[in-house]
Amino acid sequence: MGSHNTSMKLPSSAKSDNNRATKFQQTPPTYEASTQNVMEKYKKQVQHAKTPENLIQAGLVRRTYLDITLRWIVQRRAWCEQKAKALQIRQRDMSSQDLSRLEAYEEQIKSLSSRYWVAHRKQWIESDKLWSPSAKRALTRQRKHKDWYLSGVLREDCANRGGCCGRSCGCCERTRMTKVNTDRVHDRGHCTTACSCCLEAHGIDGEHLDMKGVDEVHFSRDRDPHTMRLFRGYIFYLNGME
Repeated sequence: MGSHNTSMKLPSSAKSDNNRATKFQQTPPTYEASTQNVMEKYKKQVQHAKTPENLIQAGLVRRTYLDITLRWIVQRRAWCEQKAKALQIRQRDMSSQDLSRLEAYEEQIKSLSSRYWVAHRKQWIESDKLWSPSAKRALTRQRKHKDWYLSGVLREDCANRGGCCGRSCGCCERTRMTKVNTDRVHDRGHCTTACSCCLEAHGIDGEHLDMKGVDEVHFSRDRDPHTMRLFRGYIFYLNGME
């Protein structure tokens, strides 16, 4: 009798089953590791894009403008409330001019409350309209962390704009003093041109302030570093990723 060959080759289907079994035996990544990997992926997509035009068309610019607009409104209202409170303390000795100023502040506060909710609804619509699944997932993951905005990217941007991150006051890290019901979303955040601490630090009269801070935010259709910084900071960035 001829000798039998004991080394049998496995069919390709059996090899595939073995490979799949080996993969299943590997330890799955933790939630933190998975989140880090996903955010790194989104961050690289932005960094290596030839132009941010597709992101601009996706509504990320409009959403970022509204993010800053909401903070401007909250910070402006905080300034008005501070001025109104200072007048109310000496209400018995208030002159007719002071009374007029108090009424003007109270009218501004009412107007700002209305503007806040209009902008808040617009921001929700812009977020819901985002066509990019990557942008939506990145934004959702980022905003689950209450301190998402305290990244090095946005701290540096705030400091270089003359904001409180360039000083030791710590205003960006704590709740802004305001009675407006912001659901604790935009009452913490980086400075706008309405920040009362910044106005005082730079010697600016805040009586006749307009919302120019939002218009000064620079977005370009070219791949410039500042535009990429804003997209990374406001959408594709998780605090702790440097």
